[in-house]
Amino acid sequence: MKLKRVVIKNFRSIKHLEFEFPESNLLVLVGPNNSGKSNIIRAINLICGEDWVSSERLQDYDFYLRDKSKEIRIELIFDNGSSAIFSSSSRWPEYRDVLGNLIRDQNIKEDFPSTYLGADRAFDRHISFYDWS
Repeated sequence: MKLKRVVIKNFRSIKHLEFEFPESNLLVLVGPNNSGKSNIIRAINLICGEDWVSSERLQDYDFYLRDKSKEIRIELIFDNGSSAIFSSSSRWPEYRDVLGNLIRDQNIKEDFPSTYLGADRAFDRHISFYDWS
């Protein structure tokens, strides 16, 4: 299962951003410092990362222009049609299967793994070795 489409609204420095991964499955984020590249990764990691996120853990700086009246919404759509959606107006992210049915599974984080290599070149998050190919 690969990430196909990302939608981010009102998260940190990002007012509204939508993009799809190209067929090559390689996407490079290039831009000047402080342009939001890391915030794109943080948004994806918010849903797929190791830690369980809830709207209660959000800080003022997580909201666009620190305006808590604007709803944060992050949508991840995968190539098999399943999705993961986080909204600051809901307590927990929603994970849905290809038919749109809500997934209620304690092991959901293993189904939506995420990892990235930070500026220090150390893995900030992990996926199990058996998931690597």
